[in-house]
Amino acid sequence: MPVLLHIADARNGRSIRRLGLKAGRRGLYALPVTGDFMATHQWARELKRSGWNRALAVYFRMPSRTPVRAGHYNEGHEVLALGAAIARYLDRGQQLGYEIVLGTSVPRRNILKTKALRRPPGWRYFPEAKGRKPIVGWYNRGDYGAARMRSRLEPAVRVPPFEKLKATLETSQDRGELSQALAGLASKRRRASCAFLEPVLDHPNGEVLLELLMALESFSDPLARTFISRLATSDDPVIRGLAKERLGKR
Repeated sequence: MPVLLHIADARNGRSIRRLGLKAGRRGLYALPVTGDFMATHQWARELKRSGWNRALAVYFRMPSRTPVRAGHYNEGHEVLALGAAIARYLDRGQQLGYEIVLGTSVPRRNILKTKALRRPPGWRYFPEAKGRKPIVGWYNRGDYGAARMRSRLEPAVRVPPFEKLKATLETSQDRGELSQALAGLASKRRRASCAFLEPVLDHPNGEVLLELLMALESFSDPLARTFISRLATSDDPVIRGLAKERLGKR
């Protein structure tokens, strides 16, 4: 039986060793263990970005005839036997970004060992990201080194006082002025009430709504979540999807 690797949150290590690996709603993600340590453990660094303190490598065996879904992470997956999926993976010129998805859980007896990855290898964001200029924005706020990266790549901009930004949003109808004022609000954490932003929720322009979503993320006011929930029902599919994603992280 081939040996596979699953990357898990180290906080779940005790339950994994006691009960095995449980397949989630989307299945159980894994890669075959080969002589290439980097390719085998390639997903560890990206998965750790989700908020794990430490990644855990779980090595286990599964029969070659086990049905799985396999393919590149942003392409269509094909249903085939595990042995065939591993053969296809080994024949690929570019192995980074490949994934094998098992539809069944892994019993405890199939687990060979677990190992904490103190310095997880692999790529971040996407396999070809290394060497490219990073893109910074509200979506990677809170990531390790994000503030330093923003200060290095973004020009310094003097943000107007909060009261001036608020006055602009309450009086202006110009799309550009609204976008700039909302971007100013999103530049730092806000403890004030965000109730004055409610009229902007009905703005017809998608760019303004995107800036509004970014601005709401900066408010600690509980009303901000209510407004993001309203954006999650927007007719714009991009705004609707981003708002739902942010609700899951608040």
